Amino acid sequence: MSIANRSRRLGERLDVSGIVIEWNVGAHRRSALRRRRALRADVIDVSVTGAQLLAPSDNRLAVGDVVSIGAYGDVGSVRIRRIAPVNNGKISVFGVEFLELEPALASLLVTTVAEPRPTAQDVVWQRDN
Repeated sequence: MSIANRSRRLGERLDVSGIVIEWNVGAHRRSALRRRRALRADVIDVSVTGAQLLAPSDNRLAVGDVVSIGAYGDVGSVRIRRIAPVNNGKISVFGVEFLELEPALASLLVTTVAEPRPTAQDVVWQRDN
């Protein structure tokens, strides 16, 4: 296998639905989330080290920015690793790396990764029936 073909991903990325978070550029503390108007973002998928978010495009956001996130009163911080505009630039997909998450927020986001998934053998077996 060529080194060029190796994936940089450390863990499997799993689709999620129904998780909405709020985030702010440069806000590192809980009080900052309360003071500033937060943007809403839908969590598209999640891995052990990060997530993909779908949110309105914002010129203030750039790759490398550290952003505070929050859900249900719990907060954390992420670093933006990728921004891909969609829908004529009105919304974007943001790839983020988890830096620090309060335990309840980590549980909300990462529990999906720990859920059992059918193996390739299970899928083949189901097709044969």
